[in-house]
Amino acid sequence: MNYLLYNKGSFLSARLLATLLGLKPVNSPDKIMDGKLVVRYGNSSGNFESDTDINSPDVIKLCSDSLKFSQWCLENGFNSPMYELYNDSKEYPYPFLLRKKYHKQGDDIILVDNSEKLDDIESLENRFHVPFIETDLELGIHLVNKKVVKIFKKVPIDDKAGFIRNAKRGYHFKIINDTENNFKLAQELCESLFEKLGLNFGRVDIAYNIKNKRYIIWEVNTAPGLNNLTSEIYSQILREIIYVE
Repeated sequence: MNYLLYNKGSFLSARLLATLLGLKPVNSPDKIMDGKLVVRYGNSSGNFESDTDINSPDVIKLCSDSLKFSQWCLENGFNSPMYELYNDSKEYPYPFLLRKKYHKQGDDIILVDNSEKLDDIESLENRFHVPFIETDLELGIHLVNKKVVKIFKKVPIDDKAGFIRNAKRGYHFKIINDTENNFKLAQELCESLFEKLGLNFGRVDIAYNIKNKRYIIWEVNTAPGLNNLTSEIYSQILREIIYVE
């Protein structure tokens, strides 16, 4: 039996992909009793004599640590907001964001636009200052074998949607079917990002500022949510890599 090691928060997508690949999904390295680890799905735990290249534990750790990832982007020429441990003796221009090093779907974000807002926050310990960057659109770009396979655009459900583009705040994903003629620069940027990271698959959350004509990489999700169609595409490509003779 061969295994897919997944992050607990991605059980449904991981199980779906594992089934299509003929792998057993497990959420702990202790559950890998025989056979071998074939795919890591957002889980970097465990040490194995023969680890998988899909995806490596080191790159999963890097992508999940916002502080290290932002620094890596700076050093490698990618535009991404910089994380800095919040210092209450330092003056920051408003507005700015307070975030956690590890987070999921933007649930940790606090928008600080005045000093009174800071006074309302119970604890600033282990919070990171992140500059507020206004953007005009956001994409979720899926890559497998370091190539773009799907593009989704985050669109508001109604006019009450907030600046944080996630499902809890009134956004949903709209598929972009014509990838040949849409967002080519974003696709090239994401493919270059994956090549330099050495990452096989995942989703890039990337935004665009029309005024500056510049893309901003928010994060890379190594345990992306998958629907039935996207999981089929993932499995078709990964199967060729996993079972190549």
